[in-house]
Amino acid sequence: LMMPLFFEGRTTEKIYRFRFILKPNDSLELMSYEKRFNAFFKIAEFKNHYILHYSLGIINIIKNDLRNAISSLANAIEKKEYKFRDLRANVASCYTNIICCYLIEGDTIMAEKWAKKRIEEKATYDPTGNDYYELGMFKLSKNKLSEGKSYMLKALEVDSGMYEAYVQLGNICLLTGEYKKAEEYLNLCNKINPDYPGMYNSLVLNLLMVNDKETAKYLLDKMLAYNPEN
Repeated sequence: LMMPLFFEGRTTEKIYRFRFILKPNDSLELMSYEKRFNAFFKIAEFKNHYILHYSLGIINIIKNDLRNAISSLANAIEKKEYKFRDLRANVASCYTNIICCYLIEGDTIMAEKWAKKRIEEKATYDPTGNDYYELGMFKLSKNKLSEGKSYMLKALEVDSGMYEAYVQLGNICLLTGEYKKAEEYLNLCNKINPDYPGMYNSLVLNLLMVNDKETAKYLLDKMLAYNPEN
């Protein structure tokens, strides 16, 4: 939920104010679950401490206790050996939730650090295209175009269908004045997902930069017909 809001630039202020609103009964129920999970730590026969730390981390997120959420999720990661990690083990989810906790706190430096750790520490057997894409977005948000481009290309190397990466490569070319190359990247996105709104925004900007106002207007009209409130 947090990642798209941050990367699409939908006013970071909203992210930093994000909080769960709990009713009294909700808080009592969460406390009850927390007590039950903690009780399992005292049972010698129960060895799966990973799931306990993970569950407590999620509970703390819902309680808006982000510091303890980060601590619990980091503990969960330590309890899951690499040989037992896969996409179903939720280890990658631990990293993602930690990243989001830091984003909510407004700490983009630590969020980016954990995005990098998710790849380096192999949250899953093999990093996904989305792992590289998100780390690339952190770089681009700080205007580190070269590093951002490298991660976008890596994302496509892992997942050639990641159309969002093509759009970001197009945006980088727009910033560097490579309008022909920008068009090529945006067209590659169009072949995979012709309905992706982000592509049209960049494509219109590219058309304006090469002074093709007629096509730009056509696309803008098409966008407004699809979404009059755009």
